[in-house]
Amino acid sequence: MTYFFSILGTKHFRSQFFIMKNLSLLLLPLLLFACKSPNYVILGSSIAEGELGLSIPDSSWAGRLKVHLKSDAVVINLAERGYNTYQILETGKSVAQKSPVDSTRNINAALKHKPRVLFISMTSNDANMGYTVAEYLQNIETVRQIAFRNGVKRVIIGSTTPRNLPEDKRPLLKATQEALLEKYGADVVDFYSLLATPDGLIKPEFDSGDRVHPNDYAHRLMFELVLKTLKR
Repeated sequence: MTYFFSILGTKHFRSQFFIMKNLSLLLLPLLLFACKSPNYVILGSSIAEGELGLSIPDSSWAGRLKVHLKSDAVVINLAERGYNTYQILETGKSVAQKSPVDSTRNINAALKHKPRVLFISMTSNDANMGYTVAEYLQNIETVRQIAFRNGVKRVIIGSTTPRNLPEDKRPLLKATQEALLEKYGADVVDFYSLLATPDGLIKPEFDSGDRVHPNDYAHRLMFELVLKTLKR
């Protein structure tokens, strides 16, 4: 009788061990996925790209964000100089007579990285191209909705920035900034108020020298604004 219970107990133990072992193998990928650092993806133009007007790319707001989050998240920067909101739209959705979509740096490219947070920073090229505030907002909202439908938890939008544009185009930058703040509120990083003079030009202390791109000092303050927005 004693021998019988000994065998039963051994079989029972082995059975439990087998189940636990196989369960752990099944759960391991899920645990690894849960522990994986979240991705933050940036779509944008030259200021977000972070090369023009700076001593080194790491001094840009995006470069500083990458360093700041290195132990908590992976920052993937898809921004490209000269780009406007039409170029980050969905693949296959190019609009006639507008800049064509770039499938390597648009919302589809961003979603391949399965981001938790998406940054959109299209600062002044739309106004320079003569695109209206309504066009800008429509494109931003289109990208934003695609992001949310595909699992992105938060979309943060960098405002426009001042630029040495002709006087008839310069008001577009201020009007766009105001429209973004009104529509998206706490999810907007207000670069414009930091950088702009009353007449819509970049403040001398923030100018890298081309009257378009902010310098290292400006990017440090822009980075601080990005962090404040992330914490909201």
